[in-house]
Amino acid sequence: QHARAVGIETPETWFPQFPNEVARTVREVGGLVVAKPRSQLCASSGAKAMLINSAVTQRGDVYDRLSKHFGLSNAFTKRFPEKAMPMLQRYYPESMKEIYSLSGFRDMSGSHVVMQGALKILQQPRHLGIGLCFEEAEVIPDIAQQTIRLCERIGYYGAFELEFIVAQGRMLLIDFNGRFYNQLAFD
Repeated sequence: QHARAVGIETPETWFPQFPNEVARTVREVGGLVVAKPRSQLCASSGAKAMLINSAVTQRGDVYDRLSKHFGLSNAFTKRFPEKAMPMLQRYYPESMKEIYSLSGFRDMSGSHVVMQGALKILQQPRHLGIGLCFEEAEVIPDIAQQTIRLCERIGYYGAFELEFIVAQGRMLLIDFNGRFYNQLAFD
């Protein structure tokens, strides 16, 4: 909602509140759906995401499979059980080949911001994975300005990395890492 308020597009996203809503949402959305923990603190297994094919998903096992895949039972989810529910996003096959990354740092005053762009060119697993190889890309001015507005809106400062799927000529925000992130050493 915050991203959209500053003009950043996102994939269709759903936030089920109960386990039975997960399976129902996957069935209603149809096709391929990405399930992700709502926070890295929710996933004790280190898994980033899981691809679900609604055509072959059994009604009762979706949440159980997600719980096993992400290890959704840990100290954080015991204290905040509502956060254990995964978020669901429409899957775009373009994510296998074109992810734009905008990383940077914003100081507490908001007056000093640095950013750099990159394209993720290799990830593991291939269909949705952790970035292993990146190549330099230009910082897209509109995306940079929207990122600054997003940080201002949510009161964020520090290191960040935003990931966008480039799909059908659109930049769709799929992740805001407000922390030290995987490819920081490359940056």
